[in-house]
Amino acid sequence: LQEMPGALAFAKAAEGYLGDPGFMAVSPDGHTVVLGAGFSGMLYRFDARNPVDYGPGQVVAVIPHYAGVMLTEDLLLVDKATDDWTTSELAIADLAAASPAVANA
Repeated sequence: LQEMPGALAFAKAAEGYLGDPGFMAVSPDGHTVVLGAGFSGMLYRFDARNPVDYGPGQVVAVIPHYAGVMLTEDLLLVDKATDDWTTSELAIADLAAASPAVANA
């Protein structure tokens, strides 16, 4: 975490989140963060006010992706890879669902 804009140092907030860095999206509440792990498709959620090291509970969905942005507290717009990896498409993932559903946008 960076203490203030322009600060030269960063403090480690948490560790153990594996993957090919894809994106970090902050929800409208200003503290819930979704980390995208790119090619692995792992989507992790944590609270920036109380970050914790990786645990299985932080995985909210597995969707191979390139980028993402939070639309609401639970809806994530993701630029996801197609099944054959030849291109990408926009999809909306409902992260509140027991098994996150993805709908093409």
